[in-house]
Amino acid sequence: MLTLGTILLHQRDSAAGKTFADATARCKTLLDKTANLYEPSYTLATALTGGAVCDPRWVEESQRADLLVPVLAEYRRALEITSAAGVVGDALRDLELIRAAASRAWSQFSSC
Repeated sequence: MLTLGTILLHQRDSAAGKTFADATARCKTLLDKTANLYEPSYTLATALTGGAVCDPRWVEESQRADLLVPVLAEYRRALEITSAAGVVGDALRDLELIRAAASRAWSQFSSC
């Protein structure tokens, strides 16, 4: 779901926001059952990032810090589970893909 959301964001498809929301819900469901799994924790944080970027308030730079509060909290939780270089590197790669897609997307439309 996370990859699909990123692809949709790159394609400027308004379904990206729903896809990130679906990924968020799936990760939360999994983490409710087993809280210390690192992969869904990082995926959740990244999906929350995508969701923040797709939020209509993202166009207002003054709103971005508030939108990123849950993202940062989730990344902190994920880092508490593991901060292995490969895992963090994968998360940074995913964030870079979202950043690049968001830069292109926001030049075309105001919400995902």
